[in-house]
Parts: sequence; C-alpha cells; structure tokens
Amino acid sequence: MMFTAGLGELAAVATAFGWSVSGYAHSIVASSVGVASLTLMRMPLQLILLGFLSLCMGAIAPITPMALLQLCLSGILGISVGDMLFYRAITIIGPNLGILVQSLSAAMAALLGIAFLGEYLSWQIALGIALTTFGVGTVIAEGRGVMLPGQRQPNRRELLIGVSYALVSSFLLAASFIFFRAALLTGPTPIWATTVRIIFAGAALWLCGLIRRWPQKSISAFRGRPDMFRLLAGAALFSGLGIWMSGVALALAPAGVAAALIGLQPVMIMLLTSVIQRRRPSPIAVSGTFIAFGGTTLICLR
Repeated sequence: MMFTAGLGELAAVATAFGWSVSGYAHSIVASSVGVASLTLMRMPLQLILLGFLSLCMGAIAPITPMALLQLCLSGILGISVGDMLFYRAITIIGPNLGILVQSLSAAMAALLGIAFLGEYLSWQIALGIALTTFGVGTVIAEGRGVMLPGQRQPNRRELLIGVSYALVSSFLLAASFIFFRAALLTGPTPIWATTVRIIFAGAALWLCGLIRRWPQKSISAFRGRPDMFRLLAGAALFSGLGIWMSGVALALAPAGVAAALIGLQPVMIMLLTSVIQRRRPSPIAVSGTFIAFGGTTLICLR
C-alpha cells in the first residue's frame, strides 16, 4: 500500500476532532447510565453507520484470514476491553486525568510499530511525537482537577485504581493500532476494515453482555434516561466517522504518527469549549496548544 503524503496525518487530525466531540458526550452518558450500557449500546449505532457507508462505497471485499485475525484482536483489545477500561477510569478520576494517562499510547504505538512492523521514525518525527504528547499533557494537566458533573474528587485508593485502568487502556489502544495497521497493509479499504473491526468488537462485547445480562440493564437504564440515548445517538455520528478516519490514518501513516495526532483530542476539546463558552484559556493551556501544534507541524513535514 503506497503512502499518500499528508492524507494520513489529515485523517488523524479529523479523528481527533470527531473523538473529541463524542468522547465528552460518552463521558456524560457513562456517568449517567454506566460504562457497560454505554459501550454495549453504542456498538449497533456505529455498525449501522459504517455498514451503510461500506455498502454505498462498494467497499465490501474478501479479507485474508490473517487480516481477519488481526482485525479481531484490534477490535477486542482496543474497543471491547480498552474502551470499557478507559470509560471506567474517567468515571473514577475524571476525563482530564484519564485522557492524560491515555495520551501515553502515542509513544507506546511508536515503539510497538518499530518492534513489530519494522517502521522507521526519523529524529524529526520522534521529536514531533514527543512535542505533541508533551503539549497535550500540558493542556490536560492545567485542568487536572476537572471532573464530570456531579463527580467527586477520588481518594488515594480510587486514584490508583483509576490510573491503573487508564494505563492498561493506553497500552491496549496502542496494541490495537498495531494490529489494525498490520491488517490494513494487506489491502482492505479502511472503511471496510473498520466495519469488520467493529463487528468483532461488538460480537465479543455482546457475548459477554448476554452472559452477564447487560442488555436488559442497558435497556432499562436508557428507558429511564431517554435524553442520554439521544445524546449517545448523536455522538455515534462523530465516533463512527472518527473510527473510519483512524483507519485511513493508520493505512497511510506510521502507527506512532497516527496515534500522536489522534491524541490531539484534549487540545481540540479545550479550543471548542473556549469558543462555545466564550471562556479564555489560561496562558499555560495556550502554551501547551502551541507546543502540541508545533509537534504536529514537525510530523506533517516529514
């Protein structure tokens, strides 16, 4: 598969935007109806969107058995298990700290890409990834005490548990990127590969959910909070398109580069919040933003 200069990086930034919108909405839904209900019910919504796009684009095609296995592992690790751990983490330690820990996935993906995919990162790209991650971390750390509505500050034990969940989620996300990219390198289109990945992730999650009777609890939870289901349905558009764009990014750019740019989510959340709420960001947050986009520039000029 040939690299198309710039398109992979652009897709990664688009992913960051889509997930920045859906991520905050998912945080609100998770704190209201529970992590299991959120993760279980968003899968069918995403699958409907991605399946429809795959049909319209004529992207459905055979996939090799090895690529199917890689997509299966990517979906289960990154979506079924990883996302559930991440949303569980942010219900304990809040979205800012949870995303801060998960931002380590960029460095993890870069190292895994070098080790298992034979990817090469020049000093410029490595510096860009480091600057982007540092800038994002600065923005998040500035709002480290921010919690979800009605959420209290965690005690020491809860903090340890929440950070552990987020750290494991970070590694699983990095590993899922590597499996996803390995599958994409065999030839399937990003939209179809993404759809298959969601099918595997959804099947694993729903199988676990049926055993533990999550569907009944989820339906009851959303029946009592129809506003949360409407919010989830709206967020599915952004999360589904974000997942598709992440596939495009991983097909056209090294795993570490894609992960670093996708990790710009917190910066975009800060910018969107500043515009919508007409709230001026702090000098530290502005400095972190400039550092993050400086790193992005180095990556995109590779």
